[in-house]
Amino acid sequence: MNNDIIISNIKQLRKIYDLTQQDLADKISFGRSTIGQIESGHSNPTSQLLNAISLVFGINKKWLETGKGPMKKNNKEILEQAINLINDLPATEKAFLELMENKLQDQNKEKATFYRLLHSLLETYQQADRDTQGYIIIQLRKSFSELLEE
Repeated sequence: MNNDIIISNIKQLRKIYDLTQQDLADKISFGRSTIGQIESGHSNPTSQLLNAISLVFGINKKWLETGKGPMKKNNKEILEQAINLINDLPATEKAFLELMENKLQDQNKEKATFYRLLHSLLETYQQADRDTQGYIIIQLRKSFSELLEE
């Protein structure tokens, strides 16, 4: 990994989203000092940090590491990743993907907001007890029942 490229890309990401180091740190659940140490070149970015940025902002990890390829994942990649993290629910996955492919606009801030919403849902699901997890799955199925009937 070329740390100079990664540092440049993290700074570019913060600029695009108008984030301070603290804002970025809060969104990806890292300390502000970690971001500062990395951006100043005193510390190397870890794969956990790059994964967190990729997950929360829908950023291609390859772009973060090399600067090559598209910066943002497409809607389908974002949704596939979120759904795969939640659970293996083929019908719900299909419903999510079809709905979002038709509804989402290709604007970076809207994608980031939507992705943070999915990330929040994922965190809630992962921290919940089995009953609550079941409730979340039922509510997702109810919400997308029209698409699931196909």
